[in-house]
Amino acid sequence: MAAAYEAKKFVGVIWWPLRGALVGMAGAALYEYTPALVVALFFAAAAFALRDPRVPGVAGLGVSVVSFVALWQLLPPRGSDHWVELLIASQTLPRSAMAALAWISRPSANAPEYFRNITTAGALLAIAPGILAAALTGWPALLLLAAMLVVLRVAQAWSYQASGGVNAASLGWVRHTLEIAVLLIARLPIAFLYSGGH
Repeated sequence: MAAAYEAKKFVGVIWWPLRGALVGMAGAALYEYTPALVVALFFAAAAFALRDPRVPGVAGLGVSVVSFVALWQLLPPRGSDHWVELLIASQTLPRSAMAALAWISRPSANAPEYFRNITTAGALLAIAPGILAAALTGWPALLLLAAMLVVLRVAQAWSYQASGGVNAASLGWVRHTLEIAVLLIARLPIAFLYSGGH
């Protein structure tokens, strides 16, 4: 029974980025007709409903609030270059990064068992949608992938220092941090170099 449950959780890891892509597409459709605040609320509600790994306790509440405000303020303007792709990437790439962190890292003593069951094939299947989503954003693509690598290394080092390995809280930090990073990168002034200054 326990083995079946953990196998189900492992399959869930593979589906994380695909669910993220669907959330991003739904958010983009919603953004056509509603303000950024509603989209940020939708993304937060989706993460809760999908039971994404999260940071526990008071720290988790603080991270969630900061993440929500950042999403609200940083959503790309409707009609800007690749705004739909950026919304999708903001929900897909972080979830691919969660799978990548679980795959490349030593699990902590309190990590869920599915951390130890991730195969190379399964991890690659989970990482691929995030890379594709980043590639479709145009000029930010390389910066998004670089940000993912930096966030993964920092999260891994912090987790090893704090807990002896990665756990569900580590994945929660990665998701929130990279979600914000995607939208921050999209706001960089360097965008003008790629759009002719318009």
